[in-house]
This record gives sequence, C-alpha cells and structure tokens, in this order.
Amino acid sequence: EMNGQTSNQLIREGNRLFSSKKYAQSEILYRKAVDKDVNNAIANYNLGRSLQEQKKNAEAKKFYEAAAKLEKDPIRQSSSYNNLGTIFQNEKDYTKAIEAYKNALRHNPNHNNARYNLELCKQKQKQQSSNDKKNKSNKDKDKKKQSQNKNQKNNQKKNNQQKDKQDM
Repeated sequence: EMNGQTSNQLIREGNRLFSSKKYAQSEILYRKAVDKDVNNAIANYNLGRSLQEQKKNAEAKKFYEAAAKLEKDPIRQSSSYNNLGTIFQNEKDYTKAIEAYKNALRHNPNHNNARYNLELCKQKQKQQSSNDKKNKSNKDKDKKKQSQNKNQKNNQKKNNQQKDKQDM
C-alpha cells in the first residue's frame, strides 16, 4: 500500500525506475517522497534529477536549490550545485552557472567536472561579453545605414531561429 511507505522506501522504488530510465515514473515516486518529507534532501535532489532528464529544467532548478539547502553531506551538496550549474550552462546563463560551480567546489574541492565546467563557463562568459560589445558597436553603425540593413536583419532572424532549433 503506497500510503504506508516511508519517504526512503519511495526513494528506493524511484531509484529502481530511474536506473531503468523510467524518468516520468520515478518523478511520481520522488514527488510522493517529497510530499511525505519536505526536508528530505535526497528526495529533493533525485526529483531534480528526474526532472532534468525530462528537460523540465525550471522545476529541476527549484528542487536542486532545495536539496542544496537541506543537505548536510558536503559531497551530496556539491552534486546539487553541480547539477544546477549544468542547467544554467545549457541555458547560457554563465554568471549563474559560474556561481553554482564555485559552490560545488566549495563543498567538494575534488569535483573535477565542476572545476572543468567552471573554467569553460568563464571562457564562454568572456566570449559572450565581447560579442555583446561587438553587437553594440555594430548597432551604432547600423543606424547610419538602416535601409540597407533591413533585408540583412530579416535574413539574420531566419538564421537565428535555425540556430535555436539546433541548440535544443
């Protein structure tokens, strides 16, 4: 009987489904585990993972953040921050990704993925800000020759939309 199960039993059941890549089904059990015990760090973390596997990233972030706050074990805390970092990194929010990876390393200095991704995000952030500067100076030039650029801008829009699809 489901109701009789403790949050830890629900987590174990969810883990079996998760390892069989049944993410939507594992999500249901992790949610029940969180409902039973809101302060269960592992339930929050695992729910975050099952959501991230299903690309439900906005919600996954909430549960990773909760897990990071609730968790007492620094290695597991580090994992919550690392996974938060991966979501921000995929969203190209490098500032937040960098912050998350730094937190991961504070709790677990041996987290090599977090260290690697932290450096990667720092590079990407530099590229991003230099691109922003380039774009700004281009915009100023554009004002002088707006009429010529209308067609180019329409083409750029098409290209950008294609890029977005490839990124997904």
